[in-house]
Amino acid sequence: MPKPKANRYTLLSVALTTCFLAALLIAQTGSVSREKTKPSALPASTPATTEISKVPADTALAREIDKTIDESDLAQARWGVFVMSMSDGRVLYSRSGDKLFTPASNMKIYTTAVALELLGADYRWRTSVYAEKQPDANGVVDGDLTLYGRGAPDLVSTRKGGAPSLAEFADQLYQAGVRRVRGNVVGDESYFRGELYGLGWQWNDLQWYFGAEPSALSVDENSVELTISPANKTGSAATLTLNRQTT
Repeated sequence: MPKPKANRYTLLSVALTTCFLAALLIAQTGSVSREKTKPSALPASTPATTEISKVPADTALAREIDKTIDESDLAQARWGVFVMSMSDGRVLYSRSGDKLFTPASNMKIYTTAVALELLGADYRWRTSVYAEKQPDANGVVDGDLTLYGRGAPDLVSTRKGGAPSLAEFADQLYQAGVRRVRGNVVGDESYFRGELYGLGWQWNDLQWYFGAEPSALSVDENSVELTISPANKTGSAATLTLNRQTT
């Protein structure tokens, strides 16, 4: 992993950290076991085929699923649903369960599960501020400040709830004795290496906020919202407004 230059000194005693959000995955247990255990095998009565169960309770469930889909606004969409009992392996419901589909946003479930397994529920992203020199007696930093990111996904520019923000960084710098910076504020995203775009991303995904390239130093999700309004009269310039939340 790339690290800051050895001649940099940390100005903040405590760097901002952000929590890995995995509450939905661990809500039942409150913790994550780090033991490597093999998944329990299904009972010997597991059916060898995908024949759908005829148990009354199961057929009632299947009718409810069909009704929910068929009466929805997306009834004309292509649905793929497969429900199997975790206790005995019987198939409770299947609608195009044997067909192939293009992976969608539900792939995030697997990504989150892998990250939770590898990093753990208590993992924190750390973002730091570095300078070549400590501030002098008057609180002046003679040089640049470097904001060094390590992949925090929720860093924002202005205060927003409990999310880490650049405003919070400024407060911590002030508490550390910094009063003036004679150099520049530099963003360092060198912690991440590799391709900027994921394999299989579509070109028309890149125009949306969720298509912003990954970065070790992402602020405001690496996106901005612009509103372009037409001029009041022909030949005049349009109005461009940068929309930002200041709460």
